[in-house]
Amino acid sequence: MNSLISWADAPAAHALGRVLLHTLWQAPLIAASLWIVLRTLPAARAGLRYTASAAALAAVVTAAAITHGVVSLPPEATLQPPLTSPHTRHPRSRTPHGASRLVQAMSASPV
Repeated sequence: MNSLISWADAPAAHALGRVLLHTLWQAPLIAASLWIVLRTLPAARAGLRYTASAAALAAVVTAAAITHGVVSLPPEATLQPPLTSPHTRHPRSRTPHGASRLVQAMSASPV
């Protein structure tokens, strides 16, 4: 019993829980997409309907695997917003953002 409790506190158990939680919305989304595809395909095209259903099942498994890969990343490896926007100007600059580079390029080139 203690091993079960210690495993429940492990990072792998938390990652598995998050994957299962995300699968609760990913699988119905894929199923709804499959439903739309199956409604548009004629019943006589059984092979194509079977292929679409198998692809949807593979998509659920693939989505869970990708989610596990993203959830298992360390926090510092996730995408962080930049501290400053590339379009901001230096506070003491009176020229537009790209103009300072233009002035530097013009002064560096021989005439």
